[in-house]
Amino acid sequence: MADLPPAQRYLVAALSARFGGLAHPLPADPDWREIGCLARYHRLAPLMDRAFLPGAPDAWLTEIAEWRRAEIRRSLLLTARMLEVARCFRQAGVDLLVLKGPAQAVRLFGDAHARSCRDIDLLVRPAQADKALRLLRGLGYGTRPELLSRHVNAIFAAHEDGGPPVELHTQLSEGNVVFSSRVLDPFRESAELDIGGRTVRSLSPGATIAYAAYHGARHHWSLLYWFADLVAATRRPAADWEDAAAVAARCGTGRHLAMAVRLVRGLTGLSPPVPPPCPSGDLPVLRRAEAVVGAIWALPPMEENEALRRLGTIAVLRSDLSLYRGRMAAARYLLALLRPTDSDNPGLPLSSGMRFLLLPLRIIRVLAMELSRGRP
Repeated sequence: MADLPPAQRYLVAALSARFGGLAHPLPADPDWREIGCLARYHRLAPLMDRAFLPGAPDAWLTEIAEWRRAEIRRSLLLTARMLEVARCFRQAGVDLLVLKGPAQAVRLFGDAHARSCRDIDLLVRPAQADKALRLLRGLGYGTRPELLSRHVNAIFAAHEDGGPPVELHTQLSEGNVVFSSRVLDPFRESAELDIGGRTVRSLSPGATIAYAAYHGARHHWSLLYWFADLVAATRRPAADWEDAAAVAARCGTGRHLAMAVRLVRGLTGLSPPVPPPCPSGDLPVLRRAEAVVGAIWALPPMEENEALRRLGTIAVLRSDLSLYRGRMAAARYLLALLRPTDSDNPGLPLSSGMRFLLLPLRIIRVLAMELSRGRP
């Protein structure tokens, strides 16, 4: 905590107070403008409650309150759009799970609008992906080529009216490396959830925690709102931490979950009622990964890829790979990361017969990021 910049320390202290954790000493003479900018960057608006922002001037609190209302309006629109898609898929016989977003907010906070959401994350069966895309086009998503793009683990479909986009997934992780359908059938083990008076299906309570921990670690906890998810989960009576540990063990993300719990305990003093196991042999790996998180949090706000470039892409990648148990899992994850996406093609458009060149081009991009380390 002491190693964090003052504005970051204030936000962590506010989160800790918000959920009944440690009472941290606040920075002397805080820069409220910087704290406000950082809170926006970390997407913490829904949690910026006046009662947990000690010392804040009234004008700043008024600005934060308006920003919080704007985030809730955005969440209401996104939730309505998500329920519209869910209804359309259900009527067409497409199996659907709602991931992250409002579903995760309900599971971990008990409130669909308690976390910032930017897009609608959906999981469908691979065999139904084409049908799901056709249904999305009928609802205005991805209706033109520029509104549709393929990423490492999802198809991104923007809406023609500029509203919340959809990220359509057919698996829970890159290359099906963890949360593999071979060990976890998310549809068979899903659970119903009430959002806005409508019933949808999402990951089970335990799988939601395990998946949130993996997702946060996958992005190096670079945004505090992912960290807030796990803080909230330690205080949520409906959170099933025993099942979370069991799911993480089955799916190969036990270290990701242990790391999340260590971060929460270290910064807020909070811990789940049943902490996941953390073998002593894992501690060097976890400390190395936590050092990456601390280094990222110490940087000024910037895109995650730029932060990784500054820290050293290869060094961070080695830390990431060490969180996976077994060399085969790490190798599959690395291959999934190197799989070409639509972002690799625009700079040098290639015909279908030449797309095999995208893999070496992607590797060159990663190496170029490493070689540019430290440059402004």
